[in-house]
Amino acid sequence: MGDKYGSLLLVLLFFHLTALGVELKPGCFDFTTVPDPLVAPIPLDPTQDTSSFAQFPSGIDWAAARGIVARPIVTVYKLLLDHYTWKPPGKNKLETVEIQKPGFKDFHLVKIVLKPFPLIAITWEEEWAYALVDGTDTDPKKFLISYQKASGTSHLQHLCGSVILTALTPESTDVFLYEQCKASRRNAEDIANGHLGTLKTLRERPL
Repeated sequence: MGDKYGSLLLVLLFFHLTALGVELKPGCFDFTTVPDPLVAPIPLDPTQDTSSFAQFPSGIDWAAARGIVARPIVTVYKLLLDHYTWKPPGKNKLETVEIQKPGFKDFHLVKIVLKPFPLIAITWEEEWAYALVDGTDTDPKKFLISYQKASGTSHLQHLCGSVILTALTPESTDVFLYEQCKASRRNAEDIANGHLGTLKTLRERPL
């Protein structure tokens, strides 16, 4: 268990994950409407980033992290529209296709080619849905980002996640990240470390 919030999240997620049934699906959403977040955020500690992680009996790993980024919510949102914020260049080659979808501010189909070793390429596609859930375009208060695996490699059997951005002040944003995943060579702690790395990138990446 990652920390004291792990038990709480385990209870919150139990019924959601059992709803996946015996057959493990690649994702969680149909995106005909704006979905709810997969889980409620873990508590916010204004003094430091927090994280929690574990594995379910089904073999699905999950992790959550939360922290404050000293940048406006619109800036953080724009950084998260760039998928190299999540998957740094080098081993990853990304192609993003923008799709118009009712109810969403932005919607992306992301084609990923991962080259972990020379002469080896792993490919898959992800759907990313961005929605304004509180406020207006000129004064946004909260964004919800939902994502999932759409197709591709069997090395990634299941992937979906929720990101909640909440404006705290004009110059600071509360960022909550949650992901559940079943993939080769990746565990719950890896997911949590990825979340913490994303928070660091959101603070440090040049605009």
